[in-house]
Amino acid sequence: MVGLRGRVPTYADRTDAGRAVARAVLSDARLRGEFDDPADPIAQFSTIAAGPTRDGPTEAPLVLALPRGGVPVAVPVARALRAELGALAVRRILVPNRRELAMGAVAALSGSTRTVRRADIVGEYGVSEAAFTQAAEVASAECAALARRYAGAHPPDLVQRCVVLVDDGLATGATMTAAAELLTTVGVRRLIVAVPVAAPSAVRWLSAAVSGVVVVCPLQPAQFRAVSQVYRDFSEPDDGEIVAALTTADPIASRDPGRAEHDDRAQSGDR
Repeated sequence: MVGLRGRVPTYADRTDAGRAVARAVLSDARLRGEFDDPADPIAQFSTIAAGPTRDGPTEAPLVLALPRGGVPVAVPVARALRAELGALAVRRILVPNRRELAMGAVAALSGSTRTVRRADIVGEYGVSEAAFTQAAEVASAECAALARRYAGAHPPDLVQRCVVLVDDGLATGATMTAAAELLTTVGVRRLIVAVPVAAPSAVRWLSAAVSGVVVVCPLQPAQFRAVSQVYRDFSEPDDGEIVAALTTADPIASRDPGRAEHDDRAQSGDR
């Protein structure tokens, strides 16, 4: 993880950010130390992340995007890691009259839900218990609808899988923490959170809240203002684009391990 001072570099768009995240995951020392062959990190990531099994071949890692903004980031990450791609429904619980500030979040997966509260933000803005409960109910309903919309976008069995959670950035970290905490209840073997940018405080809060999570984040601006500050194009994809990305992603078997590296070289002038 890198803390930055001065001018903050920008990503061209979420796809460009996803390529940077893929490179960061593959070069992170906490993960690289487990590779059998550091000269071929892309091939080794799938082998090490899947882990040995007694019955049949190992399972590939799984990249789960937080829609909507996390999906275009996750596509190049899944390609680089030769991983399956899916989505995990999560919605922010917003501070009343503050449209973009999350004081918590709700995540939903296969009928299970997880609610996370940022007590510090709730206290700072004087949000009452009744107001938090009301906002959480709204977020829960939206999350349930989102889960139905993307039903089937993740494999039914996550037990003993290596899961990489991807979003376009972390501001408070509440949504990602809700998603990560939910996954810890279904028996995933390894949990990695990979994002292009985050507030340093959000990374600290997430790391403390979720035991064993590995957070990979290339940009952590000291003067963090918003996730959008590091994107030149931060237009949100529409629902049709999200569904298309999730349903037309390349099958694992057809992915070329060298493709991500080729794409990175071709796009190296974008940032």
